[in-house]
Amino acid sequence: MINRDHEPNTYYMQKPKKTINDVLWPFTSENFRVAWEEWLVYRRQRHLPNYVPAGLQRTLDGLARDAGGSEAVAIQIITQSIEKNWQGLFPLKNFKKPELNDQQREEYQRRYEQTASNHHFKPDPKTPPPAGKQRYDNRKIKDAVLAHASIWKQD
Repeated sequence: MINRDHEPNTYYMQKPKKTINDVLWPFTSENFRVAWEEWLVYRRQRHLPNYVPAGLQRTLDGLARDAGGSEAVAIQIITQSIEKNWQGLFPLKNFKKPELNDQQREEYQRRYEQTASNHHFKPDPKTPPPAGKQRYDNRKIKDAVLAHASIWKQD
């Protein structure tokens, strides 16, 4: 017998869906967009999985970090990965990243804090947690991301 009065447990399903439009792009020029599209076509041709929004954001942040904030170096990293038939994006071997100034560190920290606030969900306060389960603590995500961002804050 099917219980049609039963509502599905949505307590853990309150996370909003992220889309590619929610991603913060490190560079906005047409040259970077063309190189990035070329990278995505290359990944499709190799039958590699598509990026999920959170993974895409981390990849773009890592690319900007490895490029030292330079768009030209980021494009070289993408080109190098395609030329060498690599599955991922890796820093250039002979590239020395410039030291980050305070403004750049603050920008990285702001981006990670924004990423932290965008990539967690808030359970519905009206719905009690299931027996034996604890509420998901949003502070844990924020603390983890802030700890990750603190590597840029060198005193």
